[in-house]
Amino acid sequence: MTNIVVRKLQTKSGPWEIFKKIEPGQEFFFLDSALKGNAYSRYSFFGIEPFMSIKLEGASVVVRNGAGVEVKGGDPFEHFRMLLNKYKPQIQEDLKKELDLPFIGGAVGYFGYEMGRFIEKLPDNRVDDIGFPEMYFGFYDTFAAFDHETDKCLVVSMDFNEKDTNGAEFIAGEKADKLAEIILDSDGEIAGDADKHANDVYGKDDEGLVCNFTKEAYIGAVKKAKEYIFAGDIYQVNISQRFQSRTKIAPYDLYGRLRRVNPAPYSSFIGFDGLRIISSSPERFLSVYENSDLQNGYGKYRAQIRPIKGTRPRSNDEALDAKMKDELLKSRKDDAELTMIVDLERNDLGRVCDFGSVKVVERKTLESYSTVHHLVSTVEGDLSRQFDVVDLIKAVFPGGSITGAPKIRAMEIIDELETTKRSVYTGAIGYIGFDGKADLSMAIRILLMDGDKVYFQVGGGIVADSDPEEEYEETLHKAAALMSALGAQNRTVD
Repeated sequence: MTNIVVRKLQTKSGPWEIFKKIEPGQEFFFLDSALKGNAYSRYSFFGIEPFMSIKLEGASVVVRNGAGVEVKGGDPFEHFRMLLNKYKPQIQEDLKKELDLPFIGGAVGYFGYEMGRFIEKLPDNRVDDIGFPEMYFGFYDTFAAFDHETDKCLVVSMDFNEKDTNGAEFIAGEKADKLAEIILDSDGEIAGDADKHANDVYGKDDEGLVCNFTKEAYIGAVKKAKEYIFAGDIYQVNISQRFQSRTKIAPYDLYGRLRRVNPAPYSSFIGFDGLRIISSSPERFLSVYENSDLQNGYGKYRAQIRPIKGTRPRSNDEALDAKMKDELLKSRKDDAELTMIVDLERNDLGRVCDFGSVKVVERKTLESYSTVHHLVSTVEGDLSRQFDVVDLIKAVFPGGSITGAPKIRAMEIIDELETTKRSVYTGAIGYIGFDGKADLSMAIRILLMDGDKVYFQVGGGIVADSDPEEEYEETLHKAAALMSALGAQNRTVD
């Protein structure tokens, strides 16, 4: 059995209040279910100092662990699979039931959109002017878990050294105590109220937002996409535009602002190598959990995808807000968009799921967030026994809601019409556990920070009856929360 140490903590603060008091160092993660009361927001997790990390920089896979740094070539998905398979915790059933956690340690990070080129043969003509790694995951054997239903906080640490049980328990206990001490003072009380990061600012003045499209150019790209639709190449395609600026706002403050103005079930905050990924995503890309129904020979794991298609802006006027909801629910255009993506997701899941197990369990529902309303579907399937979580990710990545249908041709058109690489945007952020379970959000509503430089990107699905002007305005509706967090409402968009 794997050596596991658990510390149960009594706290008076929520996970964000706890997390912002730590000194995270160079590498950390915070998977933050910031939208209270949401069915998908029960747990938040955070950790520091991974024992290993893997990232993709250009054509090089860089693995860092206690033994040093190793640079490799080849398929990064396969390197990731190999590392993940080295760590398989054996947990006693009574302890597993006691913990009752979807995440018990594993890899936390992201796959950037451009990782799709390791799955399909795709053109590669756009410029990478940001320079973020196309993939990054830290491997965590120690983490804190906050249960929003019970307000309990657990620190969990494990050690995979099976040769020296006593030593392994000692090391795991040390790691658990170190994280617990960060969360609590030595007397067991919550650490002081002072926010260690409240005065962290960068020196340069804020600048106006700069976009990689002019309004006219974005509308032109939408019109070109419609030409491809009328020519029969595709049914729909997602076209995005990117904004960038400089900011005095420190990463902790910016994340705090974003989670206040746009609480979301898949908020996250990841840091490594001086880079920061800040997200308030409303969309689940992929969840993998243990299958409670193993009848008919179905596999151990069940997969769930929840694509979003269809957007309307929120309004402070209750009557107008209700009108926006009703308009979205009755929209034939948005319904058709969602239907096409659901069919695409069913086909993608069908590549690795048991025959007959893929079902649309929720055809269409409306979800409301701080600045927009969305339409959402839920598609599920049972992962076949001959496949693992990495096979599943490769089968469905990137998500259909942020590419188009058919997916490959849509991605070719994205490469043609968008001028810069998407980087982390429209990839996937979250965890892949040592136990084979996973929860990954769609990397939308994200801010990328490198020093005082900040980037964000927004897009929309283009179909045959799309109005180019309205599609442009929809991207700005989606950007509203990000602009608000940056204090960018009155900035000039070039």
